[in-house]
Amino acid sequence: MSRTEMPEETKDAIRWALDQCKTMEVLGDTITECVLEDGKMNDGLLVDFVRKHFNDNDISYETYDWYDVEPYLDEVLEERE
Repeated sequence: MSRTEMPEETKDAIRWALDQCKTMEVLGDTITECVLEDGKMNDGLLVDFVRKHFNDNDISYETYDWYDVEPYLDEVLEERE
């Protein structure tokens, strides 16, 4: 099975997003939620951070959701091992 070639901008965005966390205040408590935490991935947060990376770096895209990230995720995760 051949892999879909990943655009470098997408690879960079996924690499960056995998290391991100979001901190928020909820009912007076500070909660931190990370893309990867205890070996589990927060898919929605990953996509949010990929979009943020694109926006912060002026990389144009139309829509972007989990189905756009999923084909490339294994390749980036393998690099991290």
